[in-house]
Amino acid sequence: MIRTLSFFCLLLAVLLISACGVVVTPEWEAPPTEILSEPVEAVEEVAVEPTATPVPPTATPEPTLAPTEAPTLAPTSAPTSAPTEAPAESASSSDPNVSTMVLVADPANGETLFNTVNASGYACSGCHLINTEAMLIGPGLLGIGARAETRVAGQDAPTYLYHSITNPNEFVVQGFSPGLMPQNFAQLLTEVQIFDLIAYLLTL
Repeated sequence: MIRTLSFFCLLLAVLLISACGVVVTPEWEAPPTEILSEPVEAVEEVAVEPTATPVPPTATPEPTLAPTEAPTLAPTSAPTSAPTEAPAESASSSDPNVSTMVLVADPANGETLFNTVNASGYACSGCHLINTEAMLIGPGLLGIGARAETRVAGQDAPTYLYHSITNPNEFVVQGFSPGLMPQNFAQLLTEVQIFDLIAYLLTL
């Protein structure tokens, strides 16, 4: 019993001695580091940086306007004028007054007028021959009375010659050009002088 107790005391002393010889080294603990988290927006801005990639411009189509229909106007009825009555005598018909005035006209005075330079600057004899049908500038006047009867249908010789003097382009003989004869004899000669001239031509 005593031996056991002594052994126990010896063991306890050994443990105490061994415990005193050990130096306990204090352990250093690092302070907790504070992790700062950047805002999500900043991270995203850094992570996703826009690249300067040129984008070709896209052609903007011009707006097309729908064609507008032109307004259709209702057709207006043309005014109908009452038919005018035709004159009693057409322009191609014989004028009895001309024929009557030529019958009482003076052929001798007509011959003088034919050979005299008038206000137009010409004399009839300067453009027409009286002894042949051959052309000088105008047609020859030999036998003009007979030919004048058949020139225009419905006109007798005095009427035809009257229109040939006062309106020479009304009927132009084939082979001749319009405008060769002065157009103003109706203003340069009196009616009596024109009738005298016609009376002379009918004697050729």
